[in-house]
Amino acid sequence: RLCPGTGPDEGRPSSTLHMLHPVLQRHSPRLTVSLYQTPLLTPLIRALLGRSTRTQEVAGVQHLKVFIGDNDLLLSGANLEKNYFTERQDRYVYFSDAGPLVEWYSGLVEAVSHLSYPLSEADPPATLLPCPPCGIDPLASPNHFNDYARERLLPLLRPQQPQQQRSPSRGKKTDTWVFPTIQMGSAGVHHDEEVTELVLRHCTANPEDALTLSSPYFNITDRYLHELLRPEAQARVDVLTAHPTANGFQTAADLSRHIPALYLLAAREFVDQVQARPGSVGRVHLHEYRRSGWTYHAKGLWYTP
Repeated sequence: RLCPGTGPDEGRPSSTLHMLHPVLQRHSPRLTVSLYQTPLLTPLIRALLGRSTRTQEVAGVQHLKVFIGDNDLLLSGANLEKNYFTERQDRYVYFSDAGPLVEWYSGLVEAVSHLSYPLSEADPPATLLPCPPCGIDPLASPNHFNDYARERLLPLLRPQQPQQQRSPSRGKKTDTWVFPTIQMGSAGVHHDEEVTELVLRHCTANPEDALTLSSPYFNITDRYLHELLRPEAQARVDVLTAHPTANGFQTAADLSRHIPALYLLAAREFVDQVQARPGSVGRVHLHEYRRSGWTYHAKGLWYTP
């Protein structure tokens, strides 16, 4: 199991480390637990952000949500908390009998696990975790760690020869392409960002087309904003985000409870940018999801040619 790291000095009973440690003790060696730690969370940044893991996510977070079983793959939308199944509007993508795709994601999880702190069976659980299998501590040697991480991930980005259908006798027609992307900005890997930028550029070129962009935490980058609002863009664009009352941070007990207000400010600035460009008024629309007692967490791009 690969999870976000809690930090070497994080010893609270509610931390990921303490929740998974008894599970590891019961099921080892069949189970391993790897805790990824961003190299950007330096001691100074940690001191400024405090001990809350939510506020520490400002520095960076490991955000893979991948479930693999045999030749089946599930990409979920959020952590598997109770509200994910009861009161959260989200999305997941399930691929069955997808051997090559499963192998690719297995390689990605293995690569990130190689860069992560391994959780040991020692009792009580150690708050200072062993060095990652790569042999480089991300906090002690962040530059060296980033260089190694980039070299470890780059092979996954190289084009691979498509494999033949495993069961051609089934007579299935191929109508879907799956193109996974990777983003690890601290290591200089901006693959997902570059691909998304290309998608936004080409999918907004024709006036007959429509593009829907969904992000529960709407904080669009300048480069993405440029592609949506550039004078050459002609397609209809609908942006869907969470209303402040449907934001997952609204019930937080620490400083992160103020995060919904920051996203609301970002949404208002986006609307101001749209209204400042005559070619975008009436073409680009912002919608907020609001449902009593529910949170909104769906992320994605939907293109209709």
